[in-house]
Amino acid sequence: AVLPGLHDAHGHVLDQGWALESVNLVGARSVEEVRLRIEQHLAARPELEADRERWIEGIGWDQTLWDPPVFPSASDLRSVLLDGRRIALRRVDVHALWLSERALGEVEAAGLPQPGVDIPGGLVLRDAAGRPTGVLIDKAMDYALNVIPPWTDTDRRRFLAAASESLLSVGITSVGDAAVDLPSLRFFRDADERGELALRFYGMLACPTSSPRCSDSASAAGFPLLPRHAASRLTVRTVKLFADGALGSWGSAMWAPYADRPAERGLMLIEPNDLRALVAHWLDAGWQVATHCIGDRANSLVLDAYEALLSARPQQDLRLRVEHAQILRLNDTSRFGQLGVVASMQPTHATSDMGYVEKRLGAERMLGAYPWQSVLRGGGILAFGSDFPVELPNPFHGLYSAITRLDAEGHSPSGPGGWLPHERLSRADALHAFTYAAAYAQFEEQRTGSLERGRRADLVVVDRDIMDEATTPKQLRETQVLATIIDGRTVWTRA
Repeated sequence: AVLPGLHDAHGHVLDQGWALESVNLVGARSVEEVRLRIEQHLAARPELEADRERWIEGIGWDQTLWDPPVFPSASDLRSVLLDGRRIALRRVDVHALWLSERALGEVEAAGLPQPGVDIPGGLVLRDAAGRPTGVLIDKAMDYALNVIPPWTDTDRRRFLAAASESLLSVGITSVGDAAVDLPSLRFFRDADERGELALRFYGMLACPTSSPRCSDSASAAGFPLLPRHAASRLTVRTVKLFADGALGSWGSAMWAPYADRPAERGLMLIEPNDLRALVAHWLDAGWQVATHCIGDRANSLVLDAYEALLSARPQQDLRLRVEHAQILRLNDTSRFGQLGVVASMQPTHATSDMGYVEKRLGAERMLGAYPWQSVLRGGGILAFGSDFPVELPNPFHGLYSAITRLDAEGHSPSGPGGWLPHERLSRADALHAFTYAAAYAQFEEQRTGSLERGRRADLVVVDRDIMDEATTPKQLRETQVLATIIDGRTVWTRA
């Protein structure tokens, strides 16, 4: 069967390539397994094992899978092989960072705030004596990221090649690259000018956390940037803002306290009083705005800001976006359609998180979790992606999650009918979200996202008809891409 080229509306391209080189901690069931995976990673790379000065990085740990499900500490990374090494491990949602004792010591020496010093939008976990445990959350991660060596363009070239191969192999022809710093945007622009981009990239600028209004710096660097010619594969016209943290690390901003941590309501990473002015700054500078929102409070406040600004710009086609929109108050689900705001959501987040959501939120608030059908029924536009490398980039996994709300084995907390089954989508609606709607979110629906005369010849050839109801959901999930075609040219084939 032939499909339109598949779009991932929200992923992280260079991070995908970085993750493929890093320690894979996804699915680790204990601290002991984390240590074992790091040691196996070193054993497979003798040059890294021999160099005790190099940083060891990893991604994917998730304390909700452990017994007990508590945050780890720097001392948990002790072993004969690991002692004395710089280790930095990102949580599966990349909103928390776990450091080894040596790494933590270097971060402290570089200026980690003392106990009692507030970090707006961030948190340093501490023990009863006030000592940092080794876990930094959201904006507190910056203190470590400023110590870890930055990427070079040599790193970026390697990461881009690995990421491109992994994306083309699952039929992705266009990516919304959701948080790219200026040095990396320059790298992408140079690669595009040399004709080195294997697929289409819709870059979203991420400012330094200390400078959220970096439009002047972006302008001086030549951004925003629309495609310069027919062969160009890079667009940069969107800024990525971060309203809150992540659910798994209790960082998503909620109206009411967490059910399993009654003293906490999460973190707003943008001061609520500055939210409208910040979005207005970027609209006035000519950028599309996409804002990360996971908790119900963050979503409500961002929708409020969007509503006020849209009413003042009734003739402008702004296509404001909310990235993730994971937990919504039920009366907010219809606001996406009313306001024309794009809900950029990731189906596999729901099926990855569903095992702990009720414990974290409670049964009543859980009804607003990952509410795809409710947003769609309210007239909203769903643009789907995966948030790779947080999840695998395979869009057929996303399609399966969207139509079943089941895990890969066919299970859910609500039984075989799917978790909160009233929020499942039809196959047609799910595919629309990975094609036409994702293109719409990028102002590109007139050029791509569907198989029509005059559209780009971006196509995917797969080994089965995923729209045929005789293809079971499990078979849909196992779909294999045979060929990926961009601009009428085959850029990837299955051996």
